[in-house]
Amino acid sequence: MIEAKDLHFSYKDQSGSLLPAIRGMSFSIPEGGYIAIIGPNGSGKSTLAHLLAGILFTTSGELKIGGLDPKSPEQRERLRTLVGLIFQNPDNQLVSVTVEREVAFGLENLGLPPEEMRAHIDWALGEFDLERYRFHSPNRLSGGEKQRLAIASVMAMGPAYLILDEPTSFLDPTGRAEILSVLDRIGSQPVRGCLDRGKPDPFRGPQKEVNLGSPRKLTTVHITQFPEEACLAQKVVVLNQGKVFLEGSPPEVFSHIEPLESIGLRPPQLGRLQQMLKERGLRIMGEPCRAEEFLHSLVSLQKKWNRIESETAIRRGGAREEPSGLGKGKNPDKIVSLEELSFRYRDFASKPEEVLSEVNLSISVGEFVGLIGPTGSGKTTLANLISGLLKPTSGRVTFSREKEGGPRVGLILQFPERQFFRETVSEDIVYGLKNLGFSGGKLKAELERSLQLVDLGAEAFSDRQVHALSGGEQRRVAIASILAMKPELLILDEPFIALDPEATVKLKQSLSRIHEGGTSILLISHDLEAIFELSSRLIILKEGRITADLPSTDRGSWPEAVLKSGLVLPDHLTLLRNLEDQGWEVSYGDLTLKQTASQIARNLIRTETARNN
Repeated sequence: MIEAKDLHFSYKDQSGSLLPAIRGMSFSIPEGGYIAIIGPNGSGKSTLAHLLAGILFTTSGELKIGGLDPKSPEQRERLRTLVGLIFQNPDNQLVSVTVEREVAFGLENLGLPPEEMRAHIDWALGEFDLERYRFHSPNRLSGGEKQRLAIASVMAMGPAYLILDEPTSFLDPTGRAEILSVLDRIGSQPVRGCLDRGKPDPFRGPQKEVNLGSPRKLTTVHITQFPEEACLAQKVVVLNQGKVFLEGSPPEVFSHIEPLESIGLRPPQLGRLQQMLKERGLRIMGEPCRAEEFLHSLVSLQKKWNRIESETAIRRGGAREEPSGLGKGKNPDKIVSLEELSFRYRDFASKPEEVLSEVNLSISVGEFVGLIGPTGSGKTTLANLISGLLKPTSGRVTFSREKEGGPRVGLILQFPERQFFRETVSEDIVYGLKNLGFSGGKLKAELERSLQLVDLGAEAFSDRQVHALSGGEQRRVAIASILAMKPELLILDEPFIALDPEATVKLKQSLSRIHEGGTSILLISHDLEAIFELSSRLIILKEGRITADLPSTDRGSWPEAVLKSGLVLPDHLTLLRNLEDQGWEVSYGDLTLKQTASQIARNLIRTETARNN
């Protein structure tokens, strides 16, 4: 059991001043429980994970994990054999040269005999579907496979408590579903502790029986930004400003739509859809966490009409205007063309691996292009080739016209904080401008312009320390640093990773404003809701090849193309497809949540009108 009473924790800044992160937090988690923790950026989620894992220690208050106190040196060593921590980015915790050695690493540190180590390794590789990668380098695995390896390496040691700090934030929807399936499976099975020696539990290996330890229930703490993931937990705890803001079962917590929105959070997509339909006079019963129940409620409502106000209510918040795909001064001129582009990474341990194969693509002035694909399909490599960070193995990248002053392409990396190399916001933004010859009033004007484009006031942010900003603010400052040099094409590689809903909305608004100002954008993202909302053209990359290149005029075919690529649609579009299978008349329109609400409401209006006639 985990018990927290009035926890406090503060960081210290460079001057020694205290920066409170956890402020009087209390909660309890029963043995074998599965709790989800959500909250806006800066609410204390990762700090809490590090406290539970014994990496940080409370400033005050009481924390007991399985009856052990992390602050006690005598109990700390034992506690660290009971608690496993999974980071956001698996690359931050994979340390070995092969998959097998990675699983063995923790077991070696626990001092297990070789025979027992082999038994645990074989179990972990089989349980997490990694056997075929036993002798591969972890660097050659996809994002989902790396995260499975990180979990397997921890679970091989038989922890009693598993702490997951946003383990799916770097994965595509398919990879997320894969990890959630793993968590569901291991949560329903007893865990065998490496250092426990209770009742024998023989493992029948190929040579002899080996004791894997006594079984016990796994207690899981899952920190996430995805409300759909929190729906899988027995209990949800919402944090805000270092305190417990709400707690309860998923249906209880996500029924509090206004309080959640007041701190920048959102309920699951189906919960938002339920609210939109309610505003249109439709009361849809069922829990937003249960897609099947939601679908059943809609089908039942179509057959047994409950209540509706008028068709005029349907028009509120209906489909937005189709994006044209071009900013101001529409111009079909090409910025960049890729011809028969191929690329191989050179791995001295094995033969070169082809990442991109014969890619043909062009991007025109004013376009907003969404690029999606499964993890490992070559999206980041493609962005690096266009920006010039990599050179193609064959084929070529051609820019169609000359540009005086400044770069043609601006690239925002997956981790924009790694792009910063100056202390303050203004210093980082003007660095590139100074290299282009700007000074004095012109330099100040461009600084203010670029910050305004990303909705950050120059007066409030110019002198701020870049590493003291929130994740969302850092993303926007990184974009401003590139926009200051006026690139023709802005490439963003997974800009929404690890952002809370409020920061995501603000970033999407900034991108729309930038595009309307005439900058072409190539957006790479696993967030299909954002891709569908912002993009006027959809490109799908799979196994290094373009499998679809679809304009906005063919938007109705986007969902099918997404499914064919092996990706997962947003919940509201999956619901719409299921309703179509039930005989509903469906038009996907602009693929937004509001459009789905309008489609559902119009079908119910049509049913009621036909019944009355």
